[in-house]
Amino acid sequence: MGRAILPAAALLLAACVVDIEGAPCTTPGATAECPPGQACGNDETCSERAAACAATRCTPGASQCLDGDARVERCDGADKECGTLVVEDCTAQGLRCATRGATSACECPANGGSEFAAGAGGTTDASLPPFPTGLASPEVCRFGRLGDALAAAAAYGASGLATVQVHARAGTPVVFGPGSIPESFPLQVAAGVTLRGSTTPAGETVVRAEAGTPATILSVQGAVEDVRVENVSMTGTGIATSCGASGLPALLRVTLSGGNALVRGVTVQGACGASISGVDVSGVTGPALFVDAAAGAPVSVRGSRFHSSGIGVELRGGAASLAPEATVPTEVLSNALQGLLVSGTTRVDVVLDKVVVRANGGTGVYLRNVPATSTLVLSGCEISSNGATAATIYGGASQRTAGGVLLSQTSPPGHSILGNRIFANTGDQLAFESSGAWSINAGACGAQSNAFGCVGSGVAVAKVGAGSVDAGYTVWPGIPPDGFYFGSVTNTALYCPDPPGPPPPACP
Repeated sequence: MGRAILPAAALLLAACVVDIEGAPCTTPGATAECPPGQACGNDETCSERAAACAATRCTPGASQCLDGDARVERCDGADKECGTLVVEDCTAQGLRCATRGATSACECPANGGSEFAAGAGGTTDASLPPFPTGLASPEVCRFGRLGDALAAAAAYGASGLATVQVHARAGTPVVFGPGSIPESFPLQVAAGVTLRGSTTPAGETVVRAEAGTPATILSVQGAVEDVRVENVSMTGTGIATSCGASGLPALLRVTLSGGNALVRGVTVQGACGASISGVDVSGVTGPALFVDAAAGAPVSVRGSRFHSSGIGVELRGGAASLAPEATVPTEVLSNALQGLLVSGTTRVDVVLDKVVVRANGGTGVYLRNVPATSTLVLSGCEISSNGATAATIYGGASQRTAGGVLLSQTSPPGHSILGNRIFANTGDQLAFESSGAWSINAGACGAQSNAFGCVGSGVAVAKVGAGSVDAGYTVWPGIPPDGFYFGSVTNTALYCPDPPGPPPPACP
């Protein structure tokens, strides 16, 4: 009987044997640490499945280039035990396979040109595949961050001219700065680099600054075209231009909205000056345009608007020329204080040609104590409706108010004041506070004659101090012009009748 029982006991023991998986192991693919029929998986546990895929198992993260640089093979770790080999066609994406260290990936081809693309579809982290190079196509090779594109262009621009071209999709603006991918300010547009925004029909290019610390948004030694700068809470400078190793900083069709927080809008410094055309600046607590360039540095401003700020334009140095661009005038409008303020201890040369200075709360044009070596040309300008809330009081004990133009200079600079229309300003229209001799004499009746109108409670031309003003051949708001000037104003008998001659401005 005993012999019959032994086989039954053996069978019972055999039925209790259970395959056990999940034992820890340390060497993926090996069998030595696992029960029979199992192998160590990528998850460092033993399993029969790991043994079954021993021939095809791959190590997650491993990669290699295939067919030269056409394809990349990498191991996907989603299958925790065996891994999965994935082959990606780089060539079909406009990319190429390259190996960096131990990692292979589809990367952007090298950029052999001088143009660097940024914007829609671009890669925001330039330190990761596909490692954008600034090629416009494929889109992933564009820089997602404007700062990265500018840095790449600056490296090229050290030996030649370079362009950063922003790409946007039709009707949709491309915005640099906000959200989870912020830009680092200031964005540097180096000498030799042009930042060119997207143009119609693509959406506009916007640089938006949301940080609250004092800073500069754009620092420009090169050129910026077709870009809108929007400030939310920065309290420094919007666009600061300065000299690089060579060239002339330039702004073309640039809009700056200061968010009523920036202290200065556009600033110009250095010995090279700047070229500004088609620029619109608003919402600045101080001057929308601030020029403090070296003596003689040319600052050309054409067809631009400086408005709805503390001061429209403040000039402290350089040779600034404000004029139209074709038929588009330069305008200084609706600022809380002065429209144009010319002051400082450095020689400043100013040409205002056909500039419109209107509806500023303070004095329209205020020249204050600049060196006598300076020059002022005021030609063909319209200066009207200024000084309603903050016109400058001048004249010491005389306590007069000048809403239009106030020239407060002991020694007059070289000057030419001809062909202007000055009217409807609060207080005096054109005032001189000086001991020197000034002239607004056109020499004959015609287009060079200054015309005054809508004088109100002030006078057309006022002079306080020991000097004089030659006002011959002027269009006065009455014939004869009795009572329309104050102080030492001479040659008023040589007035220009109306008609003939330029008509006085119509009252608003």
